[in-house]
Amino acid sequence: MANNEFDVVQKVSYEVNLNGDAKVSQNISLTNKISQIYAKEYQIVIHNTNIQTVTGHDKHGNIIKSVIPEPDKTTINLQFDQPTIGKDQQNNFFLDYTITKFAQKKGNTWELLFPQFENQIPTAKLEITLSIPSSFGDLSFSSVPIQNNHLVDNKTIIEFSPSSVKSKPLLVFGNNQVFDVKLHYHLKNPDSASKQIEVPIPPDTNLQTVIYKEFNPRPQSIRADDDGNWLASFFINPSQEIDITVEGQVKVHPSVKQPTIIDPTIYTIAQKYWEVDSPNITVVSSTLNTPKSIYDYVVSTLTYDYALINSASRKGAQTAILNPTQSLCTEFTDLFVTLARSAKIPAREIEGFAYSNNSKIKPTNLGTDILHAWPEYYDNNSKSWTQIDPTWEKTTNGIDFFKELDLNHITFVIHGKSSEIPAPPGAYKKDNLSKTVFVDFATDTINPQIQSLAVEVEKDQVVIRNPNFFAIPPAKIMIQNSSEEITTKSFPPLGKEVISLPRMSFFQSLLTTNSNFKFEFASADGKIVKTVINKDHYLNLAITAGVAIFILCIGGIILTATPKKK
Repeated sequence: MANNEFDVVQKVSYEVNLNGDAKVSQNISLTNKISQIYAKEYQIVIHNTNIQTVTGHDKHGNIIKSVIPEPDKTTINLQFDQPTIGKDQQNNFFLDYTITKFAQKKGNTWELLFPQFENQIPTAKLEITLSIPSSFGDLSFSSVPIQNNHLVDNKTIIEFSPSSVKSKPLLVFGNNQVFDVKLHYHLKNPDSASKQIEVPIPPDTNLQTVIYKEFNPRPQSIRADDDGNWLASFFINPSQEIDITVEGQVKVHPSVKQPTIIDPTIYTIAQKYWEVDSPNITVVSSTLNTPKSIYDYVVSTLTYDYALINSASRKGAQTAILNPTQSLCTEFTDLFVTLARSAKIPAREIEGFAYSNNSKIKPTNLGTDILHAWPEYYDNNSKSWTQIDPTWEKTTNGIDFFKELDLNHITFVIHGKSSEIPAPPGAYKKDNLSKTVFVDFATDTINPQIQSLAVEVEKDQVVIRNPNFFAIPPAKIMIQNSSEEITTKSFPPLGKEVISLPRMSFFQSLLTTNSNFKFEFASADGKIVKTVINKDHYLNLAITAGVAIFILCIGGIILTATPKKK
């Protein structure tokens, strides 16, 4: 069939049951554009192998000629015993079949990947309607735009516009995905002096929230660096080796944009693997001026090499652009970050874990600690970081992971100020054969008791500590007898914030109302008011009293020594 011979409209409806199986109905309209040419046969190729119970008919009866299952697709051949003849005459026919496991349950979510249709006429118009049980949850991810989404009789009805289904539709239903995470770290201090060693643990981001269950041994403290990494600090004696186990849960959810002020110069400079000023890079970046254009270039240029997974080594953007067919996720990521930085778009790398049970569609290596990498760029409109995954768009042959990510990406570390530091979990091994990263869907959710922030005074500082195994949001602290208001950063698990006491003038400090500082801030139990002695008040009061006594004494001496007139 040629484009100028027929107009084709396919209306496809998917009705999904509670088991994830879909009853599919296709209504196909074939209109003749030339009077002498008409269709005797029609072929439909569906890229899915779980197709069963195929039936088809037109107004004259059965039209099924053959159904041919193949390794990666199903071909359905139709035959019209009484074809429609004549220009502008329309042949309407219907096809029904079942796709088993069309929707797959993954933890807390249902994932639906629509099969691709090979149309004999590229200009054929395709309309898709989906009906799913409302118990599947809200739509949390869609790789294509949705035209309409509404609820009818405990079913969610979704309609796609014809233009949107030209790409590969992937939908995820469910409000969040919760993973159990268990990490092992082997640390060694070869030096003759004791030292603190920091290791990264998965942090909170705008896409995930982390609650920890156990630290064994417990770290001295946990701090957040400028990129948002959480670094747990452990004290190690000379020549000592220790093994650390960290267990917790990561809840991945749709993005919550968190406006963040950054220094763009930090995230546009060259780093190892990010050769921003390389001639090969600058020539390409000069033609690309948006994150989307850079993303599309990376997806279309690089080819994922599955043979390299078990011998992965990071090559950098320069090597990736010169050897585009020998790429893994690191090359897709490094090339995006480098081209973005070269175009003065702040960008950085995420290294973590991406869950998939299909290694060909979403390549990861579940048998070792080979992790996944993907980039993020700074969106000037929302003033926030946006994560994307060009690797998965390439390996899925067209699922859009630029607009948003699904709920299967877990951030372990963020590389922005440095392209390498900190090394992610999985890099702290006793030997190369050890598996140290374990991730799986959670069956139970951790519901910890919230402990109040602890407030202590150390010298001239107030130290606020978070005793919880999860982060506490930023807090506003009012100093009641001062005009100063302080907004803290987020408190990481076991983290702390140090606040210096405000300084007063000598005469202000003498006032009775300033004998103490009162700090007021919110906590899990409501407001906490902490009273701290103002040492300057008592010191300056003592000085003032001493000076006054001294003056009185001198005055008394003078008065005593003055001769009396007779």
